[in-house]
Amino acid sequence: MEKLISKRSYLDYNASSPLSDSVIQWLGKGDFFFANPSSLHTSGRESNKIIRSVIDYLYDFFGLKSHTIFFHSGSTEGINTIIKGFANIQDEKIHYFYSETDHAAARSMASYLKAQGHFIHQIIAKQNGACDERELIKQIICCGKQKDILNYTHVNNETGVVWDLNRANNIKKATNCFIHVDSSQTPGKVEDWKQLSDVLDAYTFSGHKFGSLKGIGFSFLHKKKTISPLIEGGGQQNNIRSGTENTYGIYSLKLAFDDLSCDVAKTRSCLEFIEQELVSSLGAKITIVGKSFKRSSNTICLIVHGINSDTLAVQFDMAGIDIGTGSACSSGIKGENHVVKSMGFSSIQAKSVIRISFELFLDIKKAKEYATRIITVLQ
Repeated sequence: MEKLISKRSYLDYNASSPLSDSVIQWLGKGDFFFANPSSLHTSGRESNKIIRSVIDYLYDFFGLKSHTIFFHSGSTEGINTIIKGFANIQDEKIHYFYSETDHAAARSMASYLKAQGHFIHQIIAKQNGACDERELIKQIICCGKQKDILNYTHVNNETGVVWDLNRANNIKKATNCFIHVDSSQTPGKVEDWKQLSDVLDAYTFSGHKFGSLKGIGFSFLHKKKTISPLIEGGGQQNNIRSGTENTYGIYSLKLAFDDLSCDVAKTRSCLEFIEQELVSSLGAKITIVGKSFKRSSNTICLIVHGINSDTLAVQFDMAGIDIGTGSACSSGIKGENHVVKSMGFSSIQAKSVIRISFELFLDIKKAKEYATRIITVLQ
């Protein structure tokens, strides 16, 4: 999936990826399943058959048959559905744990739940992006026997910092709280990205992050857990998410995953090469956020000291390079980078942040080209 858009270098994969090759080829054939999958006629049953086949595919792909799957429009809806759905079905107020480094939807849930009278707890991330697992467990246990839910971001969209799922397993074992894993940035970016734990309660994915059509995502929800639906109506998808299923989008998930057989270790080595070149050429002029902690294979979050990120974005754009300057789910938003600020960096530093996120099939030839072009702009 090498990007060349009007001879530009697209380095904003965390915001959205181009369509995978298989999705493009399928679209070109025009072989679409247009009928309503809830209809009883033959065409409707064919559409429903496609959806069933993708569900079976996802169960086998992730080996997570302890969970049920439901489709939605992407991470924002998935996060809203899981967290609101958990809170709304409880007979008492819940305790919600989240980090300011989380997806915008997860952060917005804090204000929403607080207004409903629920209890809100913010996880403090260290400057390297890590969280204190023992302290978090202590906080959750201190809440007593209340209903607790933790939003756990596996791979951060802005910094690439990875919160290992083994730690989430430890938290689950120690507290038995409901854990929702935001897996939006997971596919293809960490070595064990297909190995989801069956003890964690929910996972949310967004298709356009790895090559499917936009407007489609899916969540795993443990079969022993129940949530109230965010969208009510015709009762589709076991009444978890009503509305006519997006058969085109659902099928594109399978095609995109089929293409996602990337070499994470190779991509990571190319990323490390680029970072070494940046540090060698620019030294103290830059800071790589989260460099001392485990990160994804494709993301560099840079503080370019003394230069506003908006100015940097313009310079990169003029050089034919597309980068991100804000949250990966809202790249055009200006101002302080909230993720970097919440990690303990200053307001001035948080206004000088850019995110460079590469394709998942990066090779050393491309890495050398990108390093040269990035350094030229920054110099």
